[in-house]
Amino acid sequence: MDYPPTVRPDKTPKIKIYGAGGHAKVLKCLLDENEIEVCGVYDDFSFGNDNYFGYVRQGIAGDKSEIKESDNIPFIIGIGDNKIRASLSAKIASTFAKVIHKSAVFSKSAEIGEGSVVYAGAVIQCLAKLGKHVIVNTKASVDHDCVLGDFVHVGPNATLCGGIKVGEGTIIGAGAVILPNVEIGKWSTVGAGAVVTKNVPDNVTIIGVPGKIIE
Repeated sequence: MDYPPTVRPDKTPKIKIYGAGGHAKVLKCLLDENEIEVCGVYDDFSFGNDNYFGYVRQGIAGDKSEIKESDNIPFIIGIGDNKIRASLSAKIASTFAKVIHKSAVFSKSAEIGEGSVVYAGAVIQCLAKLGKHVIVNTKASVDHDCVLGDFVHVGPNATLCGGIKVGEGTIIGAGAVILPNVEIGKWSTVGAGAVVTKNVPDNVTIIGVPGKIIE
């Protein structure tokens, strides 16, 4: 795969992970498969000598500004919850890497923001734009001219057709389908398997086929 220059594995050979849950495990596997060295695993709580993939999870007990990029190694936040990821991104005093799995298809004309991750088998088509700390999960598809705001999470096998705009902090559930040129507001939830045929406002949940707002 021909990576954009900013996300080639040889340009980001070492990364630290913030988070030690299920999403961080998948992130760790992605980095291993891309031959990127993980140099530390951090979490909100102190776990003492608790072992995590061969690393000691380093708790920081409160002030996340204690975590700084003193060694020039950037972070990736390995937490799937969009609100937590947004909060942490403002508190960790570091730069953030951006990583694309080697099996993903990423158009040369697409863009990706800092802290964002594209997982195995995902497809990012021409002129798509991913904001900061975006997650495009396993085998998801983001078609041409889509724009994903910061902290968006696109679930596994979700399909975003062309020209879609997704607002900050919104989650698109696993297997959901968004039809072309639909706009989805900020901090909303599209349920797993939903089919969204029209615009969605901010701060709502939409489920079903066709999708309907339930709150």
